[in-house]
Amino acid sequence: RPRSSSSSSGFVPEKRGSYVEPGDESRTTTTNLFVGNLAPNNLSEEQITNYFSRWGELHSVKIMWPRTPEEQARNRMSGFVCYRYRRDAEHALQSCDDTDCFGNGRRLMVRWGKNMIMAHSDNN
Repeated sequence: RPRSSSSSSGFVPEKRGSYVEPGDESRTTTTNLFVGNLAPNNLSEEQITNYFSRWGELHSVKIMWPRTPEEQARNRMSGFVCYRYRRDAEHALQSCDDTDCFGNGRRLMVRWGKNMIMAHSDNN
């Protein structure tokens, strides 16, 4: 869980399910977006990466594939798009929420996801 110093610094995020403390974006935390209502069997992580990278540098993209018959019957999937910088994630959230970004008749639900700690390649 990220350390919260909102009470001591006066920083209070507006309408955020998760947040990155100002100045920490490039060190240990990032902004993760939940992307819901993805079309099943119609999108790849590569397509999602290509689309969402227009707002900034991505750390990761993950589709949550249905695991059970019940999940498959819902006929929708979800995923996560993790940006390196909060401002890029904010722009993507504002631009993509409740829009048919992929032209397949599905309006995406984009919300803040839980923060992820970025792994550094020099920590092997």
